[in-house]
Amino acid sequence: MWNQLIMWTLLIVPWFSVLLMRGDMLRRYTPVALLTTVALMFVSEHAYAKHWWVMTERITPGGIITNTALAFGTFFIGTIWIFRFVYRSFWLYFGLNAAIDALQIFVFSPFLFEGRLYTLDRISHLQVYFLMLVIAVMIYVYQRWQERIFKPQPTYVPGRSLEFDTRSIFRKKAR
Repeated sequence: MWNQLIMWTLLIVPWFSVLLMRGDMLRRYTPVALLTTVALMFVSEHAYAKHWWVMTERITPGGIITNTALAFGTFFIGTIWIFRFVYRSFWLYFGLNAAIDALQIFVFSPFLFEGRLYTLDRISHLQVYFLMLVIAVMIYVYQRWQERIFKPQPTYVPGRSLEFDTRSIFRKKAR
C-alpha cells in the first residue's frame, strides 16, 4: 500500500507545480519534456529486455514496463522546471542536472525506492547515472535545435525591402 502511495505521489504532486509556471514557458519546454518521457520509456523497454532492472511495483495495469510515475510525473515536470531556470547556459544546465541525477540515483533511490519499487539487476548505480547524463545532453541538444528551427526568421518578400513611405516625400520639412 505504501509503495502505491509513493508511486501515485510521484505521478500527481509534480503536476501541481505547473500552476506556478507561465503558459509561454510551459509551451516552450513541453516538447523537450515529451522527448524525455519517450527516451525514458525506450530505456525502460530496453532495460526490461536486458534485465538491467526489475520493476517490482507498478501503478499501470498490464504489461507496461515503464515506471509511469517517474516518466509522466517527476521527470516530465522536472525537465520543464530545469529548462525553465538554467537553459541559458549548457554548463549550468549540465551541472544542475548532474547534481539532481546524482541525488536521485545515489541518495534517494537506494535508500527509499530500491527493493520497494525496483531492483537493479545487471546495471550499477553509476551506469544508470551515466545513462541519465547522456539523456540530459541529448535533450539539451534537441531543445537547442528546436529553438533554432522554430525561431521566427525574417522572410524576403520581393519588392517589400525597397518600400518607402510616399507621404514622407510630400511632407514639408520643419524648420
